[in-house]
Amino acid sequence: MGGVNLFFLCMSRMTAEKFWKNNLILWIIMGMFFAGVVSAASMQDNVVASIGNTQTVVRLSKEEYADKVYAAWLGQIVGNIYGLSYEFKFIDEPGPDEFPYGYGDSLERVREVGGAFSDDDTDIEYMYLLQMEKHGIEPTYENLADAWKYHVRDKVWVANRSALTLMHAGYSPPITGNRNYNPNWFQIDPQLVNEIWSAFYPGMTNLAA
Repeated sequence: MGGVNLFFLCMSRMTAEKFWKNNLILWIIMGMFFAGVVSAASMQDNVVASIGNTQTVVRLSKEEYADKVYAAWLGQIVGNIYGLSYEFKFIDEPGPDEFPYGYGDSLERVREVGGAFSDDDTDIEYMYLLQMEKHGIEPTYENLADAWKYHVRDKVWVANRSALTLMHAGYSPPITGNRNYNPNWFQIDPQLVNEIWSAFYPGMTNLAA
């Protein structure tokens, strides 16, 4: 079953209204978009992208931006659901060359809850969305640290766990990810939960980073 089929499976199990309610992350980002909170709208559809030492103005319509953000979320959800059945497998040896493997057991969970669901690969991004709703499109490090300390309590591991421990000890980002403070700074988990910034700041790598 392909990614598009998974999407239609989700849609077939609920009305359009229920889909938006159960896929809160899509509802929030579209609400932010049409409310004019997102940076692309505030810049009159012009996105400034840094290329080397030069700056190039890239024009991006609101409709195109909304479509790309929607595609990014859909791709992340489908990819996440697809990969969950194979987490911690094929560690010592690579998986078979035959592809696709299929959704596996995770598809049953999709059917059970009536749509996509979050796990430790996407949960922090839900929290970042909430912070942008509360504090605007550029939440401060203090805003984010307070959110981490309040919302992130269990099912957090490795680099993220070390960062959270540092925050509770009084340290603030970006120090909490510094290799001199966080012994797990090199692990992959920070990369998984920061993809959202590229959607907020398209082409603006200085802000997305």
